[in-house]
Amino acid sequence: MISQTAGLASGSAFPLGVSTITYTATDGAGNISTCSFTVTVNDVTAPAIACPANIVVGTGAGICGAVVNYATPVGTDNCTGDATTRTAGLASGSTFPVGTTTVTYLVTDAAGLTASCSFTVTVNDTEAPVALCQNITVNLGAGSVNITAAQVNNGSTDNCAVTGLSVSPNSFNAVGTYPVVLTVSDAAGNSSTCNATVTVTDVNPPVAVCQPITVTLDASGNATITSAQLDGGSTDNGTIVSIVASQTSFDCTDVGTVTVTLTVTDDGGNVSTCDATVTVVDNSNPIALCQNTTINLDASGNASITAMLIDGGSTDNCAIASLNASQTAFNCSDIGLNSVTLTVTDFHGNSSTCDAVVTVVDNINPTITCPSNVTASNDVGLCGAVVNYITPTGLDNCNGSNTIRTAGLATGS
Repeated sequence: MISQTAGLASGSAFPLGVSTITYTATDGAGNISTCSFTVTVNDVTAPAIACPANIVVGTGAGICGAVVNYATPVGTDNCTGDATTRTAGLASGSTFPVGTTTVTYLVTDAAGLTASCSFTVTVNDTEAPVALCQNITVNLGAGSVNITAAQVNNGSTDNCAVTGLSVSPNSFNAVGTYPVVLTVSDAAGNSSTCNATVTVTDVNPPVAVCQPITVTLDASGNATITSAQLDGGSTDNGTIVSIVASQTSFDCTDVGTVTVTLTVTDDGGNVSTCDATVTVVDNSNPIALCQNTTINLDASGNASITAMLIDGGSTDNCAIASLNASQTAFNCSDIGLNSVTLTVTDFHGNSSTCDAVVTVVDNINPTITCPSNVTASNDVGLCGAVVNYITPTGLDNCNGSNTIRTAGLATGS
């Protein structure tokens, strides 16, 4: 008789592993013989696991990442004893960084068979930076000034990191207050702006450069200049807003050299000065005006005039310094018409002339004196007497007088 003494019968569901089957044969005499074999059942079915779909989220407020929750994958197997582990990425509920993180789960069954799945968690930085500005003051320097965004930045922040700062405009070439815009950006391309003012000052004074000039008084004795005539090329790193001379009007009292101060002011209110020499010249000749005159010889046969006597009202744009006549003394030889030149000279050496006619007249009669009356006795034998007397001779203030006897007898008659 044959009987199964161990193991499962044929057609049974054998468990995983090795099962031993034993059969025993017994004869009528009671002799026994056995045999055995094994049935090995191997697990060749891999476990299974499923991951959630890829996840895309934006960053959380104020953080460079996001808290992400997902359904944690759990593997399944045809047998018990499987275990699921996370082999990459972060657990559900963790703060995921900006970017793409791959999360992988692995399930292993009791037979060592495995299966895995993966999904991605993408965190996009959607939060713009916080732009913070501050107003600044800068000096113009050598004609222009550039600023940097860092000077205007007042601690701008970002949930991740500020990666870029720019400011516009960033260059200035004149004093004033200018609006500027600061742009703050992050690595994700998010940006914000804020507004500030840049006050440009100028502490550098101008370079005042003077040049000498010469001006000529006009017919009225006056002359004027402009401040620009004294400027010899003054410069400034910014803009010159005014050039002012301390004196721009001149008259006869200024003839010669006058020191004039030139004041140069720039748009920053800085001031520099220099001194220029203004040479004031009077080139206008006097206007000589003559008048004719008549003079009488005196008892000595002489007469004189002054230059003023023949001046008919000469004038000058400044003042007449002197009047000079070419002849002021006259005598008997000048009786009649005489041409006299009047020279008019001003205080600056300019002169003009005119001619006057001086008529010399002799209105003084000659004089004559006779001797006293003479009484004489007749000469002997004559009915009369020879009488001698001093013959009178006439006198005149001029030469050329003639004395003649017009009545009576000559001396010695």
